[in-house]
Amino acid sequence: MGISFMLDTKNNIVFGTDFKLVSGADALTQDIKNLLQVFKGEYVFDSSKGIDYYDLASKNNYANIQSAIIDLIMSDVRVQGVKNVEFVVNKGTFEISLQIESEYGTLEV
Repeated sequence: MGISFMLDTKNNIVFGTDFKLVSGADALTQDIKNLLQVFKGEYVFDSSKGIDYYDLASKNNYANIQSAIIDLIMSDVRVQGVKNVEFVVNKGTFEISLQIESEYGTLEV
């Protein structure tokens, strides 16, 4: 079971008198959201992590973008499958929604 620091909507660590932690389905959902925000080469500890959004956007190929998203998410051992991947570009942002089949059941991201 994964445990992560709880993050707020701006990815800041949440703490009061102690750091807040999330585990189980909440940790997986948070970890996947964070993973999807990483551009390929940006993560200092593993430059192979992330998605090459610039390259994919320039090719404008739905199947390639969807495949890159699924491949990235499937790299987490807690994930058994990904379905209903949808994404749109809205006012300069890339919005992704999907369902993950995981050891915790079906999760909406």
